[in-house]
Amino acid sequence: MVSYEAHRNRAFFRPYATAAVLKRVPSLQVTADFSHFVVVCERLLDQDEDNKERLHTIIPGVTHIHTRIRIAQPSQCPEPPDDLFEEKRRFFDDSWK
Repeated sequence: MVSYEAHRNRAFFRPYATAAVLKRVPSLQVTADFSHFVVVCERLLDQDEDNKERLHTIIPGVTHIHTRIRIAQPSQCPEPPDDLFEEKRRFFDDSWK
């Protein structure tokens, strides 16, 4: 099995391109690291219907995940358990289910 990673500076680093390719090639398998999408888009992807739809297109093609919490500007969430990051943590927890 080959699983293509959704990673910055790679073919699937943007959710727009990844969703478009998966619509045309639904048998394609991807490794999801949604934290890259958050950094590239500079926002969580559950805040508007277009991005929610993209995630729903991408998720069925996911065969492997990388679980890390990122926020829009810094590359890593400095303290995921902190209540300050509850919204981010909830987004990632929901997308990993």
